[in-house]
Amino acid sequence: MEQQQLVNELAGMVGPVPETVEVLGLQQHTPDAVEQRMQRLLDLVGDRIGVRPERRDRVREDDRSVFRLPLGGRVTGYHASGAVHLSTGLPPMERLIGPERARDELLAMVQPAAELLDMPGWTGRDEELVFERLWQIKACAADPGGTRAAPVVCRAVGAYRHVVRGLPVLGSASAAVQVAADSQIDTVRVFVRSTTGNVLDTPRSLEPQEAALRAVRQLNGLIPEAGRSFSDIATPVSFRFGYLSLSKRAPQSLLAPMYVAEVRTDGEESMSYLAAVPGTETEYLPLSRVGSGPATSQRRPPH
Repeated sequence: MEQQQLVNELAGMVGPVPETVEVLGLQQHTPDAVEQRMQRLLDLVGDRIGVRPERRDRVREDDRSVFRLPLGGRVTGYHASGAVHLSTGLPPMERLIGPERARDELLAMVQPAAELLDMPGWTGRDEELVFERLWQIKACAADPGGTRAAPVVCRAVGAYRHVVRGLPVLGSASAAVQVAADSQIDTVRVFVRSTTGNVLDTPRSLEPQEAALRAVRQLNGLIPEAGRSFSDIATPVSFRFGYLSLSKRAPQSLLAPMYVAEVRTDGEESMSYLAAVPGTETEYLPLSRVGSGPATSQRRPPH
């Protein structure tokens, strides 16, 4: 595919982009505040998983806190982001859902567990957690002759997206509920960065065509050979505009508009790549690029 064709196809995927967008401040959590979020999650689901909230041992490490629960369960909270993750300790191959099910059946299994999370309680004003996707974790076996058995559904996962003032917060799922048979909770994750409500700046959005060109130029750095570009083996998958949340272990002081491109390469080994570029001319949230060093500090707009 020619580079310009890849740029055009990406730009056509993005949908409506607002003329201006707000840069928002984020709360910075102390370890005590993160542990309060962990306790809240445990309070919400404790009865369902058969654990009294007070029955836990706390361990505080440099970058995270851990509540150890009976039967190998644990709640982990990450100080940099406030993300919390609960695992009940259920072994992976126990309480299997069984033969493949219709999507509606699996959604009906996830929904009761998700309702326990009190989704609105994790978000602020003009924010929400909305259902985004259903995942299935499957397993399959084969006999020595190579005959494969029918796949078995091990877990169903409901993923939710944090939406702030009408824009999605891109990155890993903002919340996820993983259930076993009979809607038994296996794991729960809540990764919602709390906004302060302060608007730090209101810049103009970058045009999708220009953003797509910058994303493709960034991806071209993956192939250093002269006379060949990433576009030659690339197929566009998606191009989204919204805010971006960094990894759960990374501190972040603000939400800034970004474009995120997903591109798949064709050939003997098909792979997917992501490229994130600023959604405005000003780069408020610097990211490391292909062939570059670590990103610099996040820029707070002067006020």
